[in-house]
Amino acid sequence: MSRSFIVALVLAVTAAIVGALLFTQHQAHVIGALLWLPLLACPLMHFFMHGKHHRSEPHHD
Repeated sequence: MSRSFIVALVLAVTAAIVGALLFTQHQAHVIGALLWLPLLACPLMHFFMHGKHHRSEPHHD
């Protein structure tokens, strides 16, 4: 196994453990934060998806 695979595996396992503990210990807070996720996702999607437009090219109507 390569070193980068082991590092990625350790990070994934650590993230899974932290996520599980966060959810079980702070379930009310996590669920409350999940309600805001679609609202927060809109500006992020707008920013990243519109970044693919080439602004240097002339606009054709």
